[in-house]
Order: sequence, then structure tokens, then C-alpha cells
Amino acid sequence: MIQEVNEEVPTTIRILVANQSPILASALTALIDSHRSFEVVARATNCTKCCASVSAATPDVIICDLISTDHAKRSPLACLRNCLPDDVPTMVITDKADDQHILQIMGCNVQGLLTFDTTPASLFEAVRIVASGGCFMEESIQGKLLSMLGTREIDDADADLLNERERQILELMGKGLTNEQIGEAVFLSKSSVKYHNKAIFKKLGVSNRAGAVKIATQEGLIA
Repeated sequence: MIQEVNEEVPTTIRILVANQSPILASALTALIDSHRSFEVVARATNCTKCCASVSAATPDVIICDLISTDHAKRSPLACLRNCLPDDVPTMVITDKADDQHILQIMGCNVQGLLTFDTTPASLFEAVRIVASGGCFMEESIQGKLLSMLGTREIDDADADLLNERERQILELMGKGLTNEQIGEAVFLSKSSVKYHNKAIFKKLGVSNRAGAVKIATQEGLIA
């Protein structure tokens, strides 16, 4: 499980459930609403409806499966993430856990990833962590992803691509600081830190903080 926790968590966490299956959406909604600190404020069955609902319902977290889309040439999740504001975190609950599927999901800048085999307690914990600005990954998926990342090698040319600011942010990232905390430390806005994060991920050939820190540690880029 990967965590980056910011203590500023809303009293009631507002959740948008996006799933093309009415049965699964209803079951997930009932489970979430059973928690006294959570509230499902909207439901959507596809990307277009989900993006429209975000503006109207102002959720703190989106929980989705890979929902259907008319954009056949693109990943449904990628289409969804591209139409959402960066400050609305997204969690994915999927029934697929093969390597290719995991990489596809993590490449879409999601903050949480679970399978339908997860427990209600794990789901609730994931919601709290993601709502607080952190990341959550089910342990079985984390093991697979770290195993895949462990085969990734970078050379000196790759390392030289990181500028001084990116190395500084990567060092703070390795200490477990949130984007907001990093911004305060290096006098950047939260959105600027996110921009640098994306540049770091691209240069190191990874898709999230865990991968960046792992590669940077292995290659001696950070202590």
C-alpha cells in the first residue's frame, strides 16, 4: 500500500461513482453510503456524464471502473482523466489485474487502484487517503507494479535529463512529502509541483511517485 497523507481531509467526503453497470454502481453506492463519513453525490455511466457531473456535484473523489466511451481509439480511462480537473483525484476499481492492464491504468494519472476482491475496510481506507491528497494501491497490485518497475534500467544520459529543480523535488518526494508540502519547501505552487512531477515521471519512464522513488533510489539519484 502506498500512502502520502495530508491531514486536511473534509469532514464528509463527497464521492462520484462512475460505472457502466447499474448493478455494480448501486452496490458500490450502497456500500459507500453505509460509511458515516462518506456520501455519494452523483453517479455516471460514461465519460461524458462523469465529466459533466463533476462540475455540478463537486466531488472530492471519483471512483470508477473503466467506463465506456465513444472514443474507440483511446483508453476510456485516459479520456476520462483528460476531461477532469487535476485537483479531483480518481480511484479505479477493476476486475482485471494483469500487467498490461495495470500499466494502462497507472499511465492515466490515477491516485488509487483496487480490484473487486478488495475488502470494504480497504476501500474506505483508500478513499480517505486519496481524499487527503495521497495515493493508495492494493498490495497485490503494488507487488506486480514494483516487480515490473524493477526491470526498468536507466543510464547516465537518463539521469542527466533531470534538472536541478527536478532533482530537488524528487529528493523531497522520496521523503514522503505531499505536493503541497514540497511546494512550501521549494516556494512553488501545488500546480507547479504537479507539472514538475509529470516531467520527472516521463524522464524516468515511470507513471507515479512510487516508481520514480524506486528508480531514483536504485540508481543513486536520491539517498
